[in-house]
Amino acid sequence: MNNWAMITGGLCLLLLCFLLWKETTRINRARRVARISAVILAVFSLYLLAIPVFFEHTKTIRLSHEAILITDGADADSLYRFQETRKDEEMPIFCFSKSPQNVTGKGWAAMKIEPRDLLEKRYRVLHVFGYGLTKEELEIVKDQPVFFHASAAPKNINTIHWQPIMASGEKLVIQGTFHNTSGAAAKIALLGFDHTLDSAFIPAGKINSFRLATVPKQSGRGVYNIIATTNKDTLEKEPVPVQVIQAPPIKVFMLASSPDFENKFLKNWLAQKGYEVVVRTTISKNKTSKAFLNTAAFTIDNLTPELLDRFDLTIADAGELSALTNGELQSLRSAIDQKGRGLIVRADSAAAHTSFYTNLFPVLPGDSSTQHPLELHLLPGNSTLQPLAAATHLFIRVQDATQPLITDKEGRVLVNSALYGSGKILFSTLPNTFSWVLSGNTDDYDQVWSELLSKAIPKKTVDEAWHISPSLARVNEPINLSLETAATVAPRGQVEGAVVDLSNHSGLSFRWNGLFWPVKTGWQTGIQLNGDPFYWYVYGNNDWKNISLAANRLRTEQISRPLTTNNENIQSTATEKQAFPKIVFFLIFLVSCGYLWFENKYYNS
Repeated sequence: MNNWAMITGGLCLLLLCFLLWKETTRINRARRVARISAVILAVFSLYLLAIPVFFEHTKTIRLSHEAILITDGADADSLYRFQETRKDEEMPIFCFSKSPQNVTGKGWAAMKIEPRDLLEKRYRVLHVFGYGLTKEELEIVKDQPVFFHASAAPKNINTIHWQPIMASGEKLVIQGTFHNTSGAAAKIALLGFDHTLDSAFIPAGKINSFRLATVPKQSGRGVYNIIATTNKDTLEKEPVPVQVIQAPPIKVFMLASSPDFENKFLKNWLAQKGYEVVVRTTISKNKTSKAFLNTAAFTIDNLTPELLDRFDLTIADAGELSALTNGELQSLRSAIDQKGRGLIVRADSAAAHTSFYTNLFPVLPGDSSTQHPLELHLLPGNSTLQPLAAATHLFIRVQDATQPLITDKEGRVLVNSALYGSGKILFSTLPNTFSWVLSGNTDDYDQVWSELLSKAIPKKTVDEAWHISPSLARVNEPINLSLETAATVAPRGQVEGAVVDLSNHSGLSFRWNGLFWPVKTGWQTGIQLNGDPFYWYVYGNNDWKNISLAANRLRTEQISRPLTTNNENIQSTATEKQAFPKIVFFLIFLVSCGYLWFENKYYNS
């Protein structure tokens, strides 16, 4: 339609230019303004006759009836009890055509209907039973008053989250909630390559969170599975697609004011992850020890700009930073501010040396009430960590433009972060995290340090970034394919050999969007503008069904309106798009051409 409007607009513009040229070169100048006006009106009305013209208007509708809409998970007993309370009212019962069920009950049956047909009926209240409406259905009935009679939370897995793309050596962590409606404990197992990699148990009749983790051994794309069982019955089996990429090794520079267990465990953990690690530890005055893991040795005596350019991240305790010369501090500051490097400061004293980072993270000394193990929470998910004990705990006063990462149960901050120029600084007062490893709790240690490094390490800039939504993309359902790029020419997406036209976002010039309908499940291959492939996964319609139902339930609850007892007719407004009548443009064209004919025939004869 846009192409047709551009073609007809171009032709009409050429016609207008020609007619105006004829009028301006006409010898008889009488009534020239009137003729030019008639020419413009004639050509403009001709253009409007060739393209569709719409206008929006708001109309008031009197609503006098109520209706019932059945969705997935509707409870027949709840519907029957509702009908018993409204015996004096006749309410039609509907379910959408694509619904797999045709609900019947005591003296009633649900009639199948299309969402738009239901909207046109304009009921006073639409009583929705079950798990609610999909995102597309809600968009259609958004102007319809809805009261939601929600079913209980979906059973089994009803929330889930994992990182679908990760670097080699990173830990795959899957977190979610499970609603165990059975009378026995449920086992949730993570399976990969015919082996059980991790498992968790949910007590009978409980809604509990769970966490599964493993380090993927494969490189490239793979599909793990989550299986929920109770006794010998399989409750749920779902795919977990993961892509492992070979990212360039991260280079870490560690500065320690003295040998300690915290640095020793952290150094070994980083090396096991495949990072290139260089450690400089002060033994005594003018004496240091050096360690090079996964990299060759080189000179690290002085912190020069050239040295710091070799690293992505510096991890240092406050004592060692205090001992640096002004020149070395300036080099470190420039590396963060101008080069986009990261810095993690481990504060072990409230009396930190005044430096460029200390104003961002003022330290509050601990008192006697804090000399006990702290229950820690990792933000933003607020996941709980095992307590850490120390003689005295230090806290960080939150400043503007900072983002807390770890707090205790009272909300006091132990790790905070802030942008600094083009880089980032993290400030930590966590005491003795190595004690987690000593107690066998490697999960919390991995989770905390993986999160801190992820927040501190600078993100690599890319020329183009492709995104897919929704994240649980399903076969034969529209998928939004979006691209962020600096390209000014309209790009074209390619997925599975099909071309996807992208249109520019109205508010963001660097973002382009298009729709794609996948026709098969499994991994999909897209082609970037630079020719490199990118991959994403399409699920079957029965995969993660309870996740979709839980999302429908939440969305429908958000638009549900309070139910009033007033049964009198009420009014509702609706905005409609209506085609402008072509007869108006035709009459304008006819009058304009008639005037030109009349003027030429009777005044120039």
